[in-house]
Amino acid sequence: MMYGAAIASTSIPSLRMEIDKMFRWLITATLAIFLCGAVAEAHEVRPAFLHLSQEAEYEFSVLWKVPARGAAVLKLDAQLPSVCAALSPHTHVRSAAAVVKQWRVRCDSDLAGETIVVSGLETMAVETIARIDWLDRPPQNVRLTGGENAFVVAAQTTVADVARSYVPFGVTHIWLGIDHLLFLVALLLLIDSVRQMILAVTSFTVAHSITLGLAVLGVVSVPSGLVEALIALSIVFVAAEALKNQAVRPTLARRQPWAIAFAFGLLHGLGFAGALTSAGLPQDAIVPALLFFNIGVEMGQIAFVGVLLSVLFLVRLMGTRYHVVTRQAALYAAGIAGAFWTVERSASLFGVVSV
Repeated sequence: MMYGAAIASTSIPSLRMEIDKMFRWLITATLAIFLCGAVAEAHEVRPAFLHLSQEAEYEFSVLWKVPARGAAVLKLDAQLPSVCAALSPHTHVRSAAAVVKQWRVRCDSDLAGETIVVSGLETMAVETIARIDWLDRPPQNVRLTGGENAFVVAAQTTVADVARSYVPFGVTHIWLGIDHLLFLVALLLLIDSVRQMILAVTSFTVAHSITLGLAVLGVVSVPSGLVEALIALSIVFVAAEALKNQAVRPTLARRQPWAIAFAFGLLHGLGFAGALTSAGLPQDAIVPALLFFNIGVEMGQIAFVGVLLSVLFLVRLMGTRYHVVTRQAALYAAGIAGAFWTVERSASLFGVVSV
């Protein structure tokens, strides 16, 4: 009996040590994988954009914009219906962010009922916004993904079509915008109380909604490169503030996190606006597109915050030691990624490197 008790008394602490080591290894490995993916995704994922604008009864001008990063261009191709034939050669305009092709086509009949396909989309984690502007009826807006890379041209379109295109676009934009998500992670880990957390998230939402609207409507214009560099810097700042020893002297960020969230939310709203305008906006439905995109962003943000809070709650249940390890690892990962992006985007902004 005494021998068994001795074994039990020594094995339990050893077991706890092993579990602790495994937990630390798991957290480190998970965050390392996430950090590598985040650093690789140094810029937000932009959608492809297909725009057909009717110029005469059966004639259309076509704009096809394919995302690019440096020398790499996504292998996507817009396939118009067989009833359409080119009237002019394709013109190409290349930038670091996209390749834009333009040409004119004439179709043998009304496009209503015909199918337009974006080939290559089914193998990529990117989406396409397609838009058709008509001379005599409301425009049609469609969002295409890998699971649905084709659409049938409709005879009639409604505001619901804009909603179906731009709400999911807003959701996927926030989920694929790793820098925005890392800022939210650092912000929530900076805050200790539920009340402060609600105030901070609300302030962030209000702020980015303001600048999103102002930028899309053309009231405010800031170079996208500068915005992206400052967004990356905001992650570094908030992560560093969260890692400071607040027992010595609580900083403004810890005392009034809602103010920090509002200030940086203005920056992130400009980033959202850049993605929305680059995707293409219906000129006669800018306000509905802006509204539905913002709704999608909020839905995606709420879902992410809910998942993050659930994970933090589960980690807290495991004990203070595990919570501290997870919190510090997450903040260091966010800070390192933010610092990398700040240097990279600043260098690109000043022409040191091309990305």
